[in-house]
Amino acid sequence: MLGDLANDLTYAQSGAIRFFTTQALGIMIEDGVQEMWGRSQGRWKRVVGFLWVWAFLAWTSPCWMFAPIVARASGESGPLMGRLSLARYYASR
Repeated sequence: MLGDLANDLTYAQSGAIRFFTTQALGIMIEDGVQEMWGRSQGRWKRVVGFLWVWAFLAWTSPCWMFAPIVARASGESGPLMGRLSLARYYASR
């Protein structure tokens, strides 16, 4: 949230709180599925877990990253990281 505020996004524009609370929900769902699946070992359990993490992040990441990308693409030039960027310091040298 502080990073979004430092990049001139308002609290309403930032999706940080929604993104990170949704992560907690995803962890609870994953724990429930693992408990139902039991303590089985094997490659399939790892493959399903890997696919779950990637699918869940692909589903939840846009709610956090969309506002900063739109704010930066709306005409401001410069580094994507905002005024806290070290790239701006090194680019001016």
